Amino acid sequence: MSDEREPDAERSPAEQRVLTLLTLLRAEAEQGDRRLVGSVMRHVRYQRTLREVLITIGSLAEAVTHGVAAILGLPRRSGGNA
Repeated sequence: MSDEREPDAERSPAEQRVLTLLTLLRAEAEQGDRRLVGSVMRHVRYQRTLREVLITIGSLAEAVTHGVAAILGLPRRSGGNA
């Protein structure tokens, strides 16, 4: 079905119903997209904060491990993020 008619041309009741349903569907899809984007952004913010906390905890654990190894005179192991 094409919407390229002259404005004064009449549509059948079936065509008018299809156009009404398509308009409603388009409106629902746009609203759903906004909700989806909002939900994704909330999760991204939460995960970013959690990632920063976990990185901080990992760095602290690494520092404690190196400190204990230095106190005990144990050789440092190669590898990791250094």
